[in-house]
Amino acid sequence: MSWLTAVTILTCVTFLQSLADRAPVVSTNVGQVQGETDTFSSKFLQGSGDVYSYRGYHLLKPPINERRFRPAEAMDPWEGVINATEIPPSCPQIYQPFYKHLYGTNNFSEDCLYLNVFAPRDAFRMRCNRMLDTTIDPTKYHTHSLLPSGSDFPYNPVPLVFLGDVILVTINYRLNIFGFFSTGDDAIPANLGLTDQRLALKWVNENIEAFGGDPQKVTVFGESAGSACISWHLLSEESRQYFQRVILQSGPPYAIWANVLTPEQSRDIAFLAADIGGCTPSVPGDTSGLADCFRTKLTVEELLEIHSKVDELFLLGPTVWIATNDGEFFTDDVNTLIEEGAYSNIDILLGTNKDEGTFCTYLVTGLPEERPFVSKDFLTFITTGFNDPLVSDLLEAVYASGIDQEDNYVGALEDALGDVSFICGTSLLARNAATAGSTVYMYHMTHEPIRSLWNVTWLRASHFEELQFVFGLPFFDDPFYVPVYDEVKIAFYVMRMWTNFAKSGDPNGPIRLPGSIPEWPRFVPDSEEYKELDIRFNNNRKLRQHHCKFWIKTLPEIVHLQGAVADQNDQGVSTLAPNL
Repeated sequence: MSWLTAVTILTCVTFLQSLADRAPVVSTNVGQVQGETDTFSSKFLQGSGDVYSYRGYHLLKPPINERRFRPAEAMDPWEGVINATEIPPSCPQIYQPFYKHLYGTNNFSEDCLYLNVFAPRDAFRMRCNRMLDTTIDPTKYHTHSLLPSGSDFPYNPVPLVFLGDVILVTINYRLNIFGFFSTGDDAIPANLGLTDQRLALKWVNENIEAFGGDPQKVTVFGESAGSACISWHLLSEESRQYFQRVILQSGPPYAIWANVLTPEQSRDIAFLAADIGGCTPSVPGDTSGLADCFRTKLTVEELLEIHSKVDELFLLGPTVWIATNDGEFFTDDVNTLIEEGAYSNIDILLGTNKDEGTFCTYLVTGLPEERPFVSKDFLTFITTGFNDPLVSDLLEAVYASGIDQEDNYVGALEDALGDVSFICGTSLLARNAATAGSTVYMYHMTHEPIRSLWNVTWLRASHFEELQFVFGLPFFDDPFYVPVYDEVKIAFYVMRMWTNFAKSGDPNGPIRLPGSIPEWPRFVPDSEEYKELDIRFNNNRKLRQHHCKFWIKTLPEIVHLQGAVADQNDQGVSTLAPNL
């Protein structure tokens, strides 16, 4: 993925001449591209403004046929001007019914390695004497990249770009089995999805100046697995040269679903998938034969079916399609890299939502429309992988003290799943990064949105919900979303904080917030202060300290002292807690 960085006075004049109409033609290092103008207006704001949008820039050659399951290749240079005005296809993924209202109308295709650039009109007008900050969103989850639909919902970047005065780049990368399947050797290399992302970061470094951006002021942000991917890029020296700040939303590297696999584990999964897909090599252990079958004899639909069947064999499902410690992207053991300071000297804004665990509960209880009844046994399934009943007893003591045997344990389940999957790992990352010398700001969204992006009311301030405020959804007059003024204010201030951080590494400035909003304190190990995202924007400290102590300190000590080893058979891997 690459475009031209060269900028001349002539190109600056050309941009000024084309402002009245379509978006300017931009020269990149493989060719010229034409965008279009999006006008942003809202009944909550006076006036309107334009954003130049370049959608569907073909970054890398289609990873199809012989290029399937191989490192991506840069596009060949082209002649003339290419239109970048169409929403690109999303990468292949499993259709999930609970995302149905978020999928939109965009198609799925293996030819999906595109990116989109959105820039304020003034970025081009002023491009000769200033450069804007650039934010990169490595598009959402690696299990279900929710690329913009026909209306870019819910990731319409125009409010964030216009109101925040930043340039935003969203990137597509290979997902699930297509981007994180590996034979554990060179037959099918590991971490293809991550290398797709790295090529996008490199492209931004080389080309964003042509759009009015500053390649030395790049912030990368993502949510859920997108956030975990960014935390892995922090462990890679090759990746870290391309950005200066990160925003990590509900996706810590310590999460139970984000354990990095060994090459041996990836190899075992590959042969399991081959058996399911009819690609068992004639010579036992022949990874090249397996790779040839997966590249040439299986359709996209068949690969997704294999993906689903492998998921069913693992307690934690999609976590088998995860990064692998291959010795290349990760040059050492992940824990060693962290201990050696991989999370030092970086500006980090990170956080979670109050009810992260309701989404997990929604999934494991069968997608109920109403909040379910959960028994005590359902709560203790979290500790299935530990060969020690003491772990279950302690879990119940921490999360279900005072609940009668016949009562509903759903609240305890929600809290426990949210802590182990998102909240405690995020707090641990904040503590480790701050101790290592990074500038850290942490948030916790406590506001319960009027309308859930999942369209399930009992999920409250659940996983993913902060995105409607990060991207300014309350500013839109949309039949799905009926905004209220309080949520417009929350969205405005959240966007201000996020873009302030992208500009300066401090969410409090350069554009100051109203005096009624307390200054957002840095997260430091002694006080562990964080910002609550709700209408008051108060500060708090030591988020869920008692509960997180169970996952971060107590449980690992029990496992170590009593020799309880997490069960890693083919029924699942519940090993995150010891790795906290």
